[in-house]
Amino acid sequence: MVNLNIGQKIQRYRNQRGLSLRGLAEKTGITASMISQIENNSVNPSINTLKTLAETLDFPLYVLFQEDSDPEQELIVRKGEYRSIGNRNSEVAYNLLTADTKASIEFVLMEIPPQTAGLLLAAILSDTLVFRSPTCTPVDVNAANRLAGIAGVDIDEFANEMFEAGEKLDGKTAEEVFLQDFKVFMCGDIRFGVAQGSYMTRKNLTAAEALLKPYLEEARNKQNVEDIYMLLTDVPKEESVVICNGRYAAEMASTPSPPPMPAGRCRAW
Repeated sequence: MVNLNIGQKIQRYRNQRGLSLRGLAEKTGITASMISQIENNSVNPSINTLKTLAETLDFPLYVLFQEDSDPEQELIVRKGEYRSIGNRNSEVAYNLLTADTKASIEFVLMEIPPQTAGLLLAAILSDTLVFRSPTCTPVDVNAANRLAGIAGVDIDEFANEMFEAGEKLDGKTAEEVFLQDFKVFMCGDIRFGVAQGSYMTRKNLTAAEALLKPYLEEARNKQNVEDIYMLLTDVPKEESVVICNGRYAAEMASTPSPPPMPAGRCRAW
């Protein structure tokens, strides 16, 4: 079992500050008797009590939870004296804020270069559809704002450029674009297929529509379905353009509110 010697550390800092038990008690509001018991390690003080003592004696709380293997060791790490840990070849730097890695608690400062921050920001914006996804959380938003500050970019401008580059159809066939998100469904005796593509810019959505429209009949035959539907979703506007082909497709796409199918009769695979 590790002996942290919390009481001895508090006593050492109190003596360094030239405070008596009574003097420290007056500053903290903790009784001199209680402080004496803490210093003798005869009681288990709460974290709030230890925090009050640490703030009054002006030392970081974490040193109380550091193994006291060397009483003479300097426990405070000053700015500019941080020790780097982890992979030295990594672009992300990890600086140890505690004196060593033997403590029960260690604090590490992570420094992210602008280019890496931009990559991390792009991942968040892509995953959350620029915070429009229902799975987006305040943690995502806060992290994105901090990363944007490090990268030195405006989130909206960065997102538009990123999605426009990623949605470009250069070099892609209609079939490749169509099959990115495609499923076949059965409702009763009718077998039909539905595909969807999401776009952050209207320019790319329009280009996808022009590419896919002539392909739908071929796709319907290849997938062996009676009807086929392609939803091109404009994410910022939260609306979709529907293009379709097949026996009932035009009628279904033009119906404002199609009647619901009986429960249990529709399935997808």
